[in-house]
Amino acid sequence: MDKSKNKNLVERLQNGEKRAVDELVDSYQGMLFQLIFRFVLDRYESEDLLQETFMRIIRRINSYEEQGRFESWMCKIAANLACDHLRSRKRKPLLYHDELETKPSSGKDNPASLFQEKEALSLLEKAVASLPWEQRQVFLLREEAGLSFKEISEELGVSINTALSRMHYAVKKLQNHLQRISP
Repeated sequence: MDKSKNKNLVERLQNGEKRAVDELVDSYQGMLFQLIFRFVLDRYESEDLLQETFMRIIRRINSYEEQGRFESWMCKIAANLACDHLRSRKRKPLLYHDELETKPSSGKDNPASLFQEKEALSLLEKAVASLPWEQRQVFLLREEAGLSFKEISEELGVSINTALSRMHYAVKKLQNHLQRISP
């Protein structure tokens, strides 16, 4: 959604318009669900957290300031909920399992190409899920939520150098992992 449409949507949400809530959910549920799922790795917990995310967005819409991107603001809410949930679970995230339906990104109609693309995406998701928590958290906030390293450092309460370092090691581990499993 472009910036002017987001501004209009925010204004309508702030005015309590019911259709704006429906539009918010329709426009962003896929993006937010995927972000939450990549943190939590459980479909049912992710669905519950998605609902809570939308409730918090609606409750806090009057505190939204137009300084940053609306999508980033929503992603911060979703990521914070997912992180809080994992802390309350008091255990490591589950190992990745193929519950999330992934859609191939290209428009290829060839079944073999679609299978290869889906398989590659699955391998990447498993590699991301295998990262240590601190690295995975920074990687997902950067790549999925689109946050800047400054925003990530503020969100996690770490220095920018720490956030950059965690991202560096995450990328290195992903590269090594994917090179080991590539034919």
